[in-house]
Amino acid sequence: MECQVVKVYKLESYHHLEPGQFPDIKLIGFFRSEEACSAAMDDLMKLPGFREPGSEFAVEEYVLPTVASLDDIQCVYYVQRERPLPDDCDEVTEIGLFLTEAEAQAVLRRFQAEEPAGDAEDYIDRYPLDQRYWQEGFDTYR
Repeated sequence: MECQVVKVYKLESYHHLEPGQFPDIKLIGFFRSEEACSAAMDDLMKLPGFREPGSEFAVEEYVLPTVASLDDIQCVYYVQRERPLPDDCDEVTEIGLFLTEAEAQAVLRRFQAEEPAGDAEDYIDRYPLDQRYWQEGFDTYR
C-alpha cells in the first residue's frame, strides 16, 4: 500500500479570564474537516461560556502519514505531558498526535527516555473523530 497523508483538525476553546493570565483552554475534539470544526463552533456559540466576551476558538491542522484513507480512520491518540505549577495551573506540553495507539506509546517511551517526567504526568488519550467533548456550556468564576 502506498503511504499518503491525511489532515485532522484539533478544535479548542480559549476563555480569557483576566488580562495577563493564561486562558482557560478546553479541548473540544478532533475532526476530519474544517467544515466539521465550523459546525461544532456554531453549535457551541449558542451555549453559555462559549458565547461570552473573551471566548474564542482555535483550529490547528495536523498532517499525519498513513496507508489508510481518512474515512477508514475512526480515532486519534493525543499524547501530552502535564506538569503542575504553583499557581494552581498546569503546564501542558503536547508530544504529538498519532493514528495508532502503538505509535503513540512508542513515541511516548522515546520522549520519556530523553526527558524523564519528574513531577509531571504523561497521558495518551483516545479521541474518536468528529465527536465533541463539550456538550454543555460552562460558567467561569473569577
